[in-house]
Amino acid sequence: MGLVYAEIELINGDDLALVRNKIKGEEEVRRIRVNMLVDTGSVYMCINENIQEQLQLPILEQRKGQLANGHIVEYNVVGPLEVRFKKSQMLRKCYGTSRRK
Repeated sequence: MGLVYAEIELINGDDLALVRNKIKGEEEVRRIRVNMLVDTGSVYMCINENIQEQLQLPILEQRKGQLANGHIVEYNVVGPLEVRFKKSQMLRKCYGTSRRK
């Protein structure tokens, strides 16, 4: 069995809240389409720093985690982030993690 990728849309959740409150226009919402590796066993969504910067997601906190090889890494938790798959009504609101260098 090979690797599975999916095209998803990532949207700045704060921007969507401003649209709902009529403070910002729909055209001002920061969003990006990406082709991501699917990991059904993952609890968190990991994005790189470029995506975080493009969506201008604020750092909410910092955490430490252990990689499969045993190394301990520190990473940033950013968000809020809305995830849309295949232009459907299926969406997920979550916080993403962005690994620090």
